[in-house]
Amino acid sequence: MLNLLFRFFVAYNLFCLCHRCTVILVTRPENFEDIRRTGQIPVATVKEAWLLAQKKLEEQKKNDYTINIMTHCTTVVPTLAQ
Repeated sequence: MLNLLFRFFVAYNLFCLCHRCTVILVTRPENFEDIRRTGQIPVATVKEAWLLAQKKLEEQKKNDYTINIMTHCTTVVPTLAQ
């Protein structure tokens, strides 16, 4: 039961994050459709992700931003330092 609640918590946080921020996910092309359904933007390479991020930042005219790179992010649960 606890595992199910944890999975829901992670899924809900991802849902909230994708509606608040732009999330670009590097993955294999066969995963693209599933990733799009979660609100994330799938790309095939880190270079493609970086170019897309630069384009989006330029469109938004933002000069104050944060980029987080999470390798193997499915095995990482981020926490905020207190």
